[in-house]
Amino acid sequence: MGFGHGPWIFRVCGGRNVFEHLAPIAPHVSVEAVLAADPEVIVAAEAGGRPTGVLESWKRFSALRAVRAGRLVTLDADRINRHTPRLLDELAVLCERIDEARSPRKGVCFQDSFLQTVLGSNFPP
Repeated sequence: MGFGHGPWIFRVCGGRNVFEHLAPIAPHVSVEAVLAADPEVIVAAEAGGRPTGVLESWKRFSALRAVRAGRLVTLDADRINRHTPRLLDELAVLCERIDEARSPRKGVCFQDSFLQTVLGSNFPP
């Protein structure tokens, strides 16, 4: 999912949209393509960040890494889809979820360094 921003939204968190090579920014992707890509995290944006069941359908595919690890992430569409300062708040949530997926493998955390870069040397307060 590109959230209308393109692949940069994942890259700033040290992640990669496995479908970033497809056009347009939010292409239609088949279930088979997701199964073949076997992502570590599956992300959806929902109004208010409240899950409505969109990600529930993925749970039947227990072979997916994201499902096995419980990494079906719902972001607040009102924040992530708008080019406002609130975008940074939700971007921090995305980075945290990507860090959680990465941590068991590498023990690396990009969230604080990213926010320090975006918000300046006063972060954390």
